[in-house]
Amino acid sequence: MQPEISNKLRNLWNAILPIAISALFFGLLLAFGDYVRQYTATQSYRRRMSQQWVQMDTRAALIRRFEYGAAGGAIIGLLIAIRNRANQTGGHDF
Repeated sequence: MQPEISNKLRNLWNAILPIAISALFFGLLLAFGDYVRQYTATQSYRRRMSQQWVQMDTRAALIRRFEYGAAGGAIIGLLIAIRNRANQTGGHDF
């Protein structure tokens, strides 16, 4: 592999990685928040409310929450990638 192609792939990987990680993290956090909260809530009211939400949950709602979380996480990851790129180039590429 030529060094310039290797550098381009590395730059692409460095741009995609924060977007993918934050999208996955926020998607899972939003999708399974009530499932975790029903066991970790310190107040019985919050625990009961989470248990009720879990009982009423549907697969479509779970997927929709994951998609919303992933979209928000991707936006955050994109901002992180832009900031990292600007810091690498001294802010002159943008």
